[in-house]
Amino acid sequence: MAETNRSITDPVHGFIKFNKNDPLEHLALDLIDTKAFQRLRNIQQLGVVSLIFPSATHTRFTHSIGTFFVAREMCDLVQKLGYEDKSKRDTTLIAALLHDIGHGPHSHIFERIMHKATGKNKKHELWSAEIITQHPEISNLLNNYRPNFANEVANYITMNKDERDLYPSIISGAFDADRMDYMIRDRQMCGISGSAVDKTRIMNSLDIYRDDKDNKLYFGIKANAQSQIEEYLTSRMNLYSEIYRQKREFAYTLAVDNFFQIALKKNPQHLFDNPHNPLEKMLNGEMSLDNYLKTRDSNFDELFVRMAESNDPEIALAAEKILNRNAYEVKETMTTTKDADAKIKQTKQVLSKIEGVAFEETTIKAYNPNGKEMPIKIIDNRDGGKVYELSEVSINNVQNLSKRIFRAYIPQEQFEKAQTLLKISENKQKYYAQLKYAPEMKTRPALLFVQNPKGRA
Repeated sequence: MAETNRSITDPVHGFIKFNKNDPLEHLALDLIDTKAFQRLRNIQQLGVVSLIFPSATHTRFTHSIGTFFVAREMCDLVQKLGYEDKSKRDTTLIAALLHDIGHGPHSHIFERIMHKATGKNKKHELWSAEIITQHPEISNLLNNYRPNFANEVANYITMNKDERDLYPSIISGAFDADRMDYMIRDRQMCGISGSAVDKTRIMNSLDIYRDDKDNKLYFGIKANAQSQIEEYLTSRMNLYSEIYRQKREFAYTLAVDNFFQIALKKNPQHLFDNPHNPLEKMLNGEMSLDNYLKTRDSNFDELFVRMAESNDPEIALAAEKILNRNAYEVKETMTTTKDADAKIKQTKQVLSKIEGVAFEETTIKAYNPNGKEMPIKIIDNRDGGKVYELSEVSINNVQNLSKRIFRAYIPQEQFEKAQTLLKISENKQKYYAQLKYAPEMKTRPALLFVQNPKGRA
């Protein structure tokens, strides 16, 4: 008797089972076995973050299967709540499985570099849609399952925020399957103990409501679970600062940017001339789907190893800095003190004088109802099912919770000079502060701001 089930063992979700007698799940298995999907085994989920967290070598392959699993749980919840649509369920599950099939090597670094090299700002969602609709290996499987199914799946992946109602929001929404998988998976694989995300609690807090304006169905949060959701949003904010905006990852990205800034000013057609590296072909404008599907994370490593032996010393040095992970030192300014703005301004003024210094200044918000994500709605069944936007009723004013980041990235060869200039500036500030409260100091001998027994600047 032929085997009717297939299981994939996953460190996050346990056994992920597929029923081969279910046509949709059989299709999912066929898609997983395609070359285009198997390529994701060679694309790390977190790109270069594994340089900081060595155990974070998990891939887009495992994340995509995990996203399918969570999406299936969410679709089962929709059915349990009495709102099932079989056609939309099928589209949702396959879109969940294929949502990352268009990621390039080192993911977002690749997108940045290709934009610089070719002038084309093509995001991975558009690559995913193109692979789904135009690559025969994928599109034939989909359209044989149901006419025009490939286009329906691609549309769920590229759909705008304002178009997403109940089922499409499982692919991209406030509590989508993608996010609920990667937040748990990334935290676990990085070895971070804090900022836990409880998927079961979140799933149990979900409810469905019909919007009065467009008469469409949407996910909302039960009012008695509001505090749990605010905890989730706070955990998410912390994860972004600990993993996704990690300073060493940003420093590596700057080093890669610097390499390509140098390389693209020279003769890229001559420089990137390895016919066996599909990444180099794409850097020279050969943006075919066939080339794209041959790219791997290792293409970047191969390129930098080869460039480190370049006869051009500027190119070789930039590549060596990437390989040795020693391009930048990072100075981070505490942003929670009363004088944070003054310190940041002072740091910018001092370090802007040094060639090659870059600044990172961003604010990570726990929740932004007017941002890129769909707003979160609270359903109060104690008040006739009345619906509120979260920021209207937030217990912790979660819309005001944020983490501000300010970092200076200093070329390693300039770090000693930067420290000296910052010390001089700091001592000047202390001196002038003393003058404010002790005017008699003006008559004293000039202050030696930095003692330097060797007499060097």
